[in-house]
Amino acid sequence: MTDQLEMVILDWAGTTLDYGCFAPAVAFVEAVRKYSAAHQGNFSLDIQEARVPMGLKKDVHIKEFLGLGERYKEHPLVQGVTARWKKEFGSAPTEDDAAEIFKYFIPAQMAVLAEYADLIPGTIEAVAYLRERGIKIGSTTGYMGHDTDPQQDMMGLLLREGEKRNYIPDVSVCATGHVAVRDWSKGTWKYSKVDLPQARPAPWMCLENAKRMNIYPTYKILKVDDTVDGVLEGVHAGMWTFGLTKTSSDMGLTENEVLALPKAELEKRLQKNYLKMKEAGATFIGVGIWKMPETVEEIRGFLKQGIWV
Repeated sequence: MTDQLEMVILDWAGTTLDYGCFAPAVAFVEAVRKYSAAHQGNFSLDIQEARVPMGLKKDVHIKEFLGLGERYKEHPLVQGVTARWKKEFGSAPTEDDAAEIFKYFIPAQMAVLAEYADLIPGTIEAVAYLRERGIKIGSTTGYMGHDTDPQQDMMGLLLREGEKRNYIPDVSVCATGHVAVRDWSKGTWKYSKVDLPQARPAPWMCLENAKRMNIYPTYKILKVDDTVDGVLEGVHAGMWTFGLTKTSSDMGLTENEVLALPKAELEKRLQKNYLKMKEAGATFIGVGIWKMPETVEEIRGFLKQGIWV
């Protein structure tokens, strides 16, 4: 037994950067708009509808908000999308429709990733806290990589944008199985690819992080995420989990928009998000990454007592 937490695995959008998780949401809306225009339609996807399956691998995400998946097909917003789609196009969405939307999504996403890459307040301080204690920093994301085309490499773009802002994890694993490990001696990334049986909510991206840093058992690791599926990947990996409610995709607001909310409305939204995280099995729940250091200290206290997940 050890009283040391050895690694924290951080999500990207809505957790460390992109307050409110806008980059993927606006890209999904734009991809659907382009699909509709190409088919002489007038169909539009609301940004809240686009957010429903947030955290999933992006092609899977599209299938889910079209009602083609199993996880979210009973969600009221997803059912609304499929009903409007039938009315607009005369039939239910198909796998081919999802594949075509995904083709539009890739350039739409790459076009806005850098625009929404500003770090969430508290990220740099939280990372410094971890570095001072020798805790490794991993990351997982529903964003995707690409073997040969930098114009489709979302994870590579994110890593570059993070580095510009002095945020550099030790390892990053994305939903397509692309892995980047930081070579600190050279200041570069070592890229490789693994076969993932499934992305979120399966545990494999988290476990690949642990493998690359040679950290086990998994109670020595904390997973931090702003989405239900991101929390679930940590739960399924047997790790401590910290769900975020204020900077999250479910909150879906910029920092200034959050600050402008009436207190009662903010508390109502935070409570709603809290209950989602609790249902997902999050060990700890807080408003943002700036609360992570005190969560780490709480976990260290549990470990000293021989208590772990």
